[in-house]
Amino acid sequence: MIRFGARSGSLLLITLWLVVVLSVLAVTIARYLSVDVRLTKYRLSQAQASLLARSGITVALQRLMDDATPGRPAADAVDWLGDDWAAPPEAAPDNPAQRVVQLPAGTGSMASTLTVRMSDEERKINLNTAEPETLARLGVPEALAAAILDYRDPPDATETASVGPPYVPKDAPFAAPEELREIPGMTDEMFQALQQAASPWLEPGSLVNINTAGREALRAVGLSPALIEAVMSFRGRGHYFLRLAPDVATDDPSVPAPFDPGDSEFQNVRAKFGVTSKTFLVVAEGLVEGPVPARARVEAVVRRGAEGMRPTVLAWREGARE
Repeated sequence: MIRFGARSGSLLLITLWLVVVLSVLAVTIARYLSVDVRLTKYRLSQAQASLLARSGITVALQRLMDDATPGRPAADAVDWLGDDWAAPPEAAPDNPAQRVVQLPAGTGSMASTLTVRMSDEERKINLNTAEPETLARLGVPEALAAAILDYRDPPDATETASVGPPYVPKDAPFAAPEELREIPGMTDEMFQALQQAASPWLEPGSLVNINTAGREALRAVGLSPALIEAVMSFRGRGHYFLRLAPDVATDDPSVPAPFDPGDSEFQNVRAKFGVTSKTFLVVAEGLVEGPVPARARVEAVVRRGAEGMRPTVLAWREGARE
């Protein structure tokens, strides 16, 4: 015969165990839901940041269209480092090359920031047409320069299979800088140097923009160190070249060119330089603030079209960074 007291004790013990089990389940479910809610908020923030970054590319495309508006003065047709695309009116105080747009929080959204940077690819040499001597001025060894030309040039009937791991050159123009890494003998240092000074997205026959080119590109074209410093100093004072042919003209008639236009050194490379750019690299970053911040980045290479025509997107890369 079971006594009532013993039965009550057993029921109490079972009840306590049920309470413990249910409490553990409740805590587990709460934590699961908390993580799920946090992930949902992050995905929402990430989607907003991604859309914000993509909109930055649209902003850049519109800026290039506005820059090509018919009827603008001849000086506005020149591309230089003080141009609107390079130093926009909405630039950050600490970086005049960045366009920064602050978006306050609204209904159902969080405060966010859009940052857009533009640079012209004509500040570089053309990777797909650069001659061996041009590459040599960038410090490319002779054997590596030959391999670069072999990679991009049409197939040669005398080509033979390589010894060791199989390597077959593309026998076509470079489509992205990363293809340089496929070439035997390419080091990280050499890849970085070429990426900074050469572009695979330029049109055949494109000219190096003397108003935006870096020292490496100016040296690769064939300017001496003294002439390079003269050009850089001239640009550093806020000036730019209005044209290079048939005569050399600057933005200010009272400011002469920083070198003798009749100098043989300049005359030898004059035909390789221009004062306008058509191809641009746009980097847009969207940052969404809040309890779960998210950041997205989009890079696009675009080419300016004819007057009134929308620029063409040549390359697109996007990724998210927490």
